[in-house]
This record gives sequence, C-alpha cells and structure tokens, in this order.
Amino acid sequence: MSGKSKTDTTSKAATRKGPADSATLHPVGAVLPGADGRSWRVIATKAGTHRWSPEAKAASNGGCAPCALAAVALLGGAACPPKPARKAPAPSAAGFGVGTKKKGLDGRMWVVAADVRGVQRWAPAAKKAAKK
Repeated sequence: MSGKSKTDTTSKAATRKGPADSATLHPVGAVLPGADGRSWRVIATKAGTHRWSPEAKAASNGGCAPCALAAVALLGGAACPPKPARKAPAPSAAGFGVGTKKKGLDGRMWVVAADVRGVQRWAPAAKKAAKK
C-alpha cells in the first residue's frame, strides 16, 4: 500500500505555498509570509471556514486588482490605495470644442480631441518643433 502513513514525519509545510500554520488558527484578515515568499491573508469562505489566499498585487495602473477588491469586501472596508493624480486639465473635455488647448494639472499643454465615436477627451498637445 502506497501513500503516507499517519506516523509519517513529513508535513504540508514542505509542499504548500502558503504559511505552514492552519488558517483556522488565525483570525480573518491575518497576514503571514508563505513558503513561496509572498504574503498570504486568512479569508473566510461562504461556509465560514478559514483558508489562505495570496495577497493581491496592485494593478499596474495604480488601482486595485479585482481579487484585492474582493478581499477588501471580506475584511470589512479597508480602503484601496489612492489613484494617481490627474494630469489633464480638471474640467471635462466635453465642455470644450475640439482643438481647445488648456494647461493641465501637470503643467503641460493639453488639447481636446475626439475619438472615432465622437467622444471628446484630453490629449497631450504635440510639442512644437524647434526653430532652426
């Protein structure tokens, strides 16, 4: 008969990616380092049992990954990291005509452009060529 016997000394800690401890030993929201080097958070399933879930990395655009939003909902309201500051002018481009130029919050010039659907948006103005 193959397989582990109950007296086998090897444990899940040697094969699992998450922390060696059982998630049921920790409160929901506890964060511990796993065997793979990542952070793991205790979450509650719909049935109420605890399990380890890897911490979500923030999306490359500065927002939260979808799984991070789910973790926030489970943990009861921890806030997402703030979005980067707007670079374009503060007023909506829809309030201006196509071709209107305004200085943006980043100090650069922006121009109102329309996409193929006719939706107006702020686009960085082309830099003027240096005069020779």
